[in-house]
Amino acid sequence: MIAGYVQNNLAQDARSVFDELHDIDIVSWTAMIVGYTQNGCPEEALKLFLQKEQDPIVTNSLVDFYAKCQMNRDARYVFETISDRDVVAWNSIISGFSQNGSAYEALELFHQMRMGSVLPDAVTLVSVLSACASLNALQVGSSFHAYAVKRGLLSSNVYVGTALLTFYAKCGDAESARVIFDGMDQKSIVTWSAMISGYGIQGNGRGSLFNFW
Repeated sequence: MIAGYVQNNLAQDARSVFDELHDIDIVSWTAMIVGYTQNGCPEEALKLFLQKEQDPIVTNSLVDFYAKCQMNRDARYVFETISDRDVVAWNSIISGFSQNGSAYEALELFHQMRMGSVLPDAVTLVSVLSACASLNALQVGSSFHAYAVKRGLLSSNVYVGTALLTFYAKCGDAESARVIFDGMDQKSIVTWSAMISGYGIQGNGRGSLFNFW
Protein backbone atom coordinates (compact mmCIF):
# COMPACT_ATOMS: atom_id res chain seq x y z
CA MET A 1 0.00 0.00 0.00
CA ILE A 2 2.88 2.36 0.80
CA ALA A 3 4.43 1.73 -2.60
CA GLY A 4 1.07 2.40 -4.27
CA TYR A 5 0.70 5.79 -2.60
CA VAL A 6 4.30 6.64 -3.44
CA GLN A 7 3.81 5.79 -7.11
CA ASN A 8 0.86 8.17 -7.18
CA ASN A 9 2.84 10.99 -5.54
CA LEU A 10 0.88 10.74 -2.29
CA ALA A 11 3.75 10.88 0.18
CA GLN A 12 1.63 12.07 3.12
CA ASP A 13 -0.87 9.23 2.67
CA ALA A 14 2.02 6.79 2.43
CA ARG A 15 3.43 8.17 5.70
CA SER A 16 0.07 7.78 7.43
CA VAL A 17 0.02 4.10 6.52
CA PHE A 18 3.67 3.76 7.52
CA ASP A 19 3.05 5.27 10.97
CA GLU A 20 0.23 2.81 11.63
CA LEU A 21 2.44 -0.24 11.05
CA HIS A 22 3.31 -2.17 14.22
CA ASP A 23 6.12 -4.22 12.71
CA ILE A 24 8.01 -2.15 10.14
CA ASP A 25 10.24 -4.29 7.94
CA ILE A 26 13.07 -3.15 5.65
CA VAL A 27 10.76 -3.18 2.61
CA SER A 28 8.45 -0.64 4.23
CA TRP A 29 11.35 1.55 5.36
CA THR A 30 12.85 1.50 1.89
CA ALA A 31 9.54 2.27 0.20
CA MET A 32 8.92 5.24 2.48
CA ILE A 33 12.42 6.69 2.14
CA VAL A 34 12.40 6.27 -1.63
CA GLY A 35 8.92 7.77 -1.68
CA TYR A 36 10.12 10.91 0.05
CA THR A 37 13.02 11.31 -2.37
CA GLN A 38 10.82 10.77 -5.42
CA ASN A 39 8.26 13.27 -4.15
CA GLY A 40 10.75 16.05 -3.52
CA CYS A 41 11.02 15.66 0.26
CA PRO A 42 14.76 15.00 0.80
CA GLU A 43 14.76 16.37 4.36
CA GLU A 44 12.04 13.93 5.42
CA ALA A 45 13.89 11.09 3.71
CA LEU A 46 17.03 11.91 5.70
CA LYS A 47 15.13 12.09 9.00
CA LEU A 48 13.59 8.69 8.39
CA PHE A 49 16.90 7.22 7.28
CA LEU A 50 18.58 8.28 10.52
CA GLN A 51 15.91 6.48 12.56
CA LYS A 52 16.69 3.11 11.05
CA GLU A 53 19.70 0.83 11.19
CA GLN A 54 21.60 1.15 7.93
CA ASP A 55 20.62 -0.88 4.91
CA PRO A 56 23.24 -0.73 2.12
CA ILE A 57 20.71 -0.46 -0.70
CA VAL A 58 18.83 2.40 0.93
CA THR A 59 22.02 4.19 1.94
CA ASN A 60 23.59 4.03 -1.51
CA SER A 61 20.35 5.11 -3.17
CA LEU A 62 20.07 8.09 -0.84
CA VAL A 63 23.68 9.14 -1.47
CA ASP A 64 23.10 8.90 -5.21
CA PHE A 65 19.86 10.90 -4.97
CA TYR A 66 21.35 13.73 -2.91
CA ALA A 67 24.44 13.96 -5.11
CA LYS A 68 22.45 14.11 -8.35
CA CYS A 69 20.25 16.82 -6.80
CA GLN A 70 23.41 18.84 -6.04
CA MET A 71 22.84 18.39 -2.32
CA ASN A 72 26.50 17.55 -1.80
CA ARG A 73 26.53 18.23 1.92
CA ASP A 74 23.69 15.79 2.55
CA ALA A 75 25.23 13.23 0.20
CA ARG A 76 28.50 13.35 2.12
CA TYR A 77 26.68 13.19 5.45
CA VAL A 78 24.87 9.98 4.53
CA PHE A 79 28.01 8.58 2.91
CA GLU A 80 29.98 9.14 6.11
CA THR A 81 27.50 6.94 8.01
CA ILE A 82 28.64 3.92 5.97
CA SER A 83 31.16 1.99 8.05
CA ASP A 84 32.23 -0.53 5.40
CA ARG A 85 32.39 1.32 2.08
CA ASP A 86 32.55 -1.04 -0.86
CA VAL A 87 32.88 -0.11 -4.53
CA VAL A 88 29.09 0.30 -4.88
CA ALA A 89 29.01 2.89 -2.09
CA TRP A 90 31.94 4.80 -3.58
CA ASN A 91 30.39 4.69 -7.04
CA SER A 92 27.16 6.18 -5.71
CA ILE A 93 28.83 9.37 -4.52
CA ILE A 94 31.54 9.64 -7.20
CA SER A 95 29.01 9.18 -9.99
CA GLY A 96 26.58 11.63 -8.43
CA PHE A 97 29.21 14.33 -7.96
CA SER A 98 30.54 13.82 -11.48
CA GLN A 99 27.06 14.19 -12.95
CA ASN A 100 26.12 17.28 -10.95
CA GLY A 101 29.15 19.27 -12.09
CA SER A 102 31.30 18.74 -8.97
CA ALA A 103 34.17 17.28 -10.98
CA TYR A 104 36.97 18.26 -8.59
CA GLU A 105 35.13 16.69 -5.67
CA ALA A 106 34.51 13.53 -7.70
CA LEU A 107 38.23 13.13 -8.38
CA GLU A 108 39.05 13.88 -4.74
CA LEU A 109 36.66 11.13 -3.67
CA PHE A 110 38.27 8.75 -6.15
CA HIS A 111 41.64 9.43 -4.52
CA GLN A 112 40.13 8.69 -1.10
CA MET A 113 38.67 5.48 -2.50
CA ARG A 114 42.08 4.32 -3.68
CA MET A 115 43.63 5.29 -0.34
CA GLY A 116 41.09 2.96 1.23
CA SER A 117 42.31 0.12 -1.02
CA VAL A 118 38.96 -0.23 -2.80
CA LEU A 119 39.42 -1.44 -6.37
CA PRO A 120 37.66 0.71 -9.01
CA ASP A 121 35.39 -0.99 -11.52
CA ALA A 122 33.93 0.01 -14.90
CA VAL A 123 31.30 2.25 -13.29
CA THR A 124 34.00 4.12 -11.38
CA LEU A 125 36.06 4.69 -14.51
CA VAL A 126 33.11 6.02 -16.49
CA SER A 127 32.44 8.54 -13.71
CA VAL A 128 36.01 9.79 -13.29
CA LEU A 129 36.55 10.01 -17.05
CA SER A 130 33.45 12.20 -17.25
CA ALA A 131 34.88 14.39 -14.48
CA CYS A 132 38.21 14.66 -16.32
CA ALA A 133 36.41 15.62 -19.52
CA SER A 134 34.59 18.41 -17.66
CA LEU A 135 37.90 19.74 -16.35
CA ASN A 136 39.78 19.22 -19.63
CA ALA A 137 42.25 17.22 -17.51
CA LEU A 138 44.00 15.35 -20.31
CA GLN A 139 46.94 14.04 -18.29
CA VAL A 140 44.80 12.74 -15.43
CA GLY A 141 42.33 11.10 -17.78
CA SER A 142 45.16 9.48 -19.72
CA SER A 143 46.29 7.77 -16.52
CA PHE A 144 42.80 6.27 -16.21
CA HIS A 145 43.17 5.09 -19.81
CA ALA A 146 46.31 3.19 -18.82
CA TYR A 147 44.51 1.71 -15.81
CA ALA A 148 41.60 0.57 -18.00
CA VAL A 149 43.99 -1.19 -20.37
CA LYS A 150 45.82 -2.84 -17.47
CA ARG A 151 42.55 -4.14 -16.00
CA GLY A 152 41.23 -5.28 -19.37
CA LEU A 153 38.22 -3.00 -19.01
CA LEU A 154 38.74 -1.13 -22.26
CA SER A 155 38.38 -4.19 -24.44
CA SER A 156 35.60 -5.82 -22.42
CA ASN A 157 33.30 -2.92 -21.59
CA VAL A 158 31.68 -0.72 -24.24
CA TYR A 159 30.75 1.90 -21.62
CA VAL A 160 34.37 2.40 -20.58
CA GLY A 161 35.45 2.63 -24.22
CA THR A 162 32.75 5.17 -24.98
CA ALA A 163 33.58 7.23 -21.88
CA LEU A 164 37.26 7.24 -22.85
CA LEU A 165 36.46 8.23 -26.43
CA THR A 166 34.21 11.04 -25.20
CA PHE A 167 36.92 12.21 -22.80
CA TYR A 168 39.54 12.51 -25.54
CA ALA A 169 37.08 14.18 -27.91
CA LYS A 170 36.08 16.81 -25.34
CA CYS A 171 39.73 17.45 -24.51
CA GLY A 172 40.45 18.14 -28.19
CA ASP A 173 42.49 14.99 -28.84
CA ALA A 174 40.57 13.66 -31.84
CA GLU A 175 43.46 11.39 -32.84
CA SER A 176 43.38 9.46 -29.57
CA ALA A 177 39.59 9.37 -29.70
CA ARG A 178 39.78 7.81 -33.17
CA VAL A 179 42.28 5.19 -31.97
CA ILE A 180 39.88 4.20 -29.19
CA PHE A 181 36.97 4.17 -31.64
CA ASP A 182 38.75 1.96 -34.16
CA GLY A 183 39.82 -0.47 -31.45
CA MET A 184 36.32 -1.03 -30.06
CA ASP A 185 34.74 -4.36 -30.98
CA GLN A 186 31.29 -3.09 -29.99
CA LYS A 187 29.98 0.37 -30.79
CA SER A 188 26.69 1.79 -29.52
CA ILE A 189 24.81 4.79 -30.90
CA VAL A 190 26.38 6.80 -28.08
CA THR A 191 29.84 5.72 -29.26
CA TRP A 192 29.15 6.88 -32.81
CA SER A 193 27.64 10.14 -31.59
CA ALA A 194 30.67 10.84 -29.39
CA MET A 195 33.08 10.29 -32.28
CA ILE A 196 31.09 12.45 -34.67
CA SER A 197 30.76 15.16 -32.01
CA GLY A 198 34.51 15.00 -31.39
CA TYR A 199 35.25 15.75 -35.02
CA GLY A 200 32.70 18.54 -34.93
CA ILE A 201 34.39 20.13 -31.91
CA GLN A 202 37.67 20.13 -33.83
CA GLY A 203 36.01 21.69 -36.86
CA ASN A 204 36.69 18.56 -38.92
CA GLY A 205 33.45 18.28 -40.85
CA ARG A 206 34.94 15.84 -43.34
CA GLY A 207 35.99 13.44 -40.58
CA SER A 208 32.55 13.71 -39.06
CA LEU A 209 30.84 12.89 -42.35
CA PHE A 210 33.29 10.06 -43.03
CA ASN A 211 32.32 8.41 -39.75
CA PHE A 212 28.63 8.89 -40.34
CA TRP A 213 28.59 7.53 -43.86
